[in-house]
Amino acid sequence: KSQIQVSEEDVSRYYEENKSQYRTQEKASIQYVQFKAEDFAGDVTVSDEDLAAEYDHYVATSNEQERRRASHILVEVNDDRDDEAAQARIKEAKAKLDAGEDFAALAKTYSDDAATAEQGGDLDFAGRGVYDEAFEKALYALEQGKVSDVVKTEFGFHIIKLTGVERSAVASLEEKKEELKQKLVTAKAAEHLNEAIDELNRLAYESGDMSAIADKFGKSVSESELFTRDGGASIAADKKVLDATFSDAVLKDGANSEVLELSDGSVAVIRLAKHEPARDQTLDEVKDQV
Repeated sequence: KSQIQVSEEDVSRYYEENKSQYRTQEKASIQYVQFKAEDFAGDVTVSDEDLAAEYDHYVATSNEQERRRASHILVEVNDDRDDEAAQARIKEAKAKLDAGEDFAALAKTYSDDAATAEQGGDLDFAGRGVYDEAFEKALYALEQGKVSDVVKTEFGFHIIKLTGVERSAVASLEEKKEELKQKLVTAKAAEHLNEAIDELNRLAYESGDMSAIADKFGKSVSESELFTRDGGASIAADKKVLDATFSDAVLKDGANSEVLELSDGSVAVIRLAKHEPARDQTLDEVKDQV
């Protein structure tokens, strides 16, 4: 390389032949006011009634997560056994259960569920939504160790025994109070943010800058670094911000954007701060690169 000499004419000719390599990308920067739900948290009050209702919801949800272990005896209706014969067989098994015979032993003898019969009909633990609706209703109506009446499902006739219950530990209201309070504050703050969107849109439409929005909500106006249509840092990485920045309304007409609901859950109003169109750099600017 040390032996290569590049003349001014070489440089100039290469630049003219490859000028497109040295064309800059279009760039813009924006002024913006951004709002997050937590900005409205200070306006939220949580009453004792709100807490009590949220705690009741927590308890109900915890109970819904209960899992139950069932064993069953299934008698199918099939090509070899019609509905009447299936009912007679399941009633025979039920009569023997009522007479004190062992459920697991009867499951091995009577159940058509080949996957569970040898294990005494054991279905292991399962939550709600797993079984046929009629089966689930009967199972969740049972007390520990008790056996259902005959239950009909699309699979045939069942006798169900509840053999185990797993419940999530339910904390007291005092133990959950701060967590539930924070959850309510977050939810109510998000509601306040949504309620503010109409006012933000009105101010964005009526104002020639960001000051009216900033003053109304006690926020500061921020300004981004220059970025291209491919995106930039922070807020300029959001596709909605990119689309709005390079839209005709913002880029050409100089208007404020409407409220943009961003991917991180925040909202923002933007306007153009600076614009640098794409251009061919001069030879003096790129001479060293050439």
